[in-house]
Amino acid sequence: MTSEEVTELLWQHAASITHDKEKVKYNRLLYHYTDMVALLNIISTKKLWATNVKFLNDSHETQYGHKIVKQIITKLLENEKSEEIIKVLKLTQHLLTIDDGITNTYIVCFSEKGDLLSQWKGYANQGEGVSIGFDPSILLNDLSQKEWIFVNLKKVIYDRKLQEELVIEVIIKYLKLIKSALYLITKNEEKDTIIVHSSSYLFYCLKHISHTIKNPVFSEEKEWRIILSIFSHEPDKQDILFRVRNNMITPYIELDTSAKTLSQNEQMPIKEIIVGSLVNHNKLKYSISLLDKEKDRIPTRIIKSKIPLQK
Repeated sequence: MTSEEVTELLWQHAASITHDKEKVKYNRLLYHYTDMVALLNIISTKKLWATNVKFLNDSHETQYGHKIVKQIITKLLENEKSEEIIKVLKLTQHLLTIDDGITNTYIVCFSEKGDLLSQWKGYANQGEGVSIGFDPSILLNDLSQKEWIFVNLKKVIYDRKLQEELVIEVIIKYLKLIKSALYLITKNEEKDTIIVHSSSYLFYCLKHISHTIKNPVFSEEKEWRIILSIFSHEPDKQDILFRVRNNMITPYIELDTSAKTLSQNEQMPIKEIIVGSLVNHNKLKYSISLLDKEKDRIPTRIIKSKIPLQK
């Protein structure tokens, strides 16, 4: 095999790890907490907004995942004998440290719980917003995708042991493939090229995984995430938009949930809307009925939160 063919093989393997096509195994609704402005936008445009990870509410979220990954790489380096693999691990660790936007990652957050106090306070305007229930079995099927954009729905892992096992499993599998690939190459300069490329690909995998692990103190959230990664530096292919959020110009990407496969009798992935306790439930229900120009596209199940909140 040529070095180009080996590099392509390594990339395909990295893509299969990071962006698996496994069907989501969760048969209940997933809830997206948000304010009224976002609800109106979702109903009117049938689009979700995925926010750049650097602009999430908790700026320490990505740091937590990166820290675990780098700690594991450090441990693996202590016992590794192969000079080539040591180079791969060190380069990967360096990329995780600088994290200079080699991949652009955007996220939409959901929770298994549709009526959770911490979520109302943190994401739904202190109870003056809504919790939108999506059917995960059709949500991803409806999201439009492009060849340079990968979209996945992933359950967040809070257990530290499981987090470490996942990271180690991915690294070990990929390192075995790299070793086999390097064995096929005889020229040192070609080996160096493969080492550089494979380090970048392993970085892609680990960065993606880092967005699926979170500090155990947040475990009550039972979070799921749509993770969208862009592998293109061409501006016309990034489809990045901007809005002002938390007094900051924030990049985001629109995800279309009105796929062409939807027939007239099918609904949007939205199946339920839970209204915050500080919102007039009946007025909102009436407004949404007027918005529903394509009848039966918006759920009739619009209910009031059971959690009392005060201004």
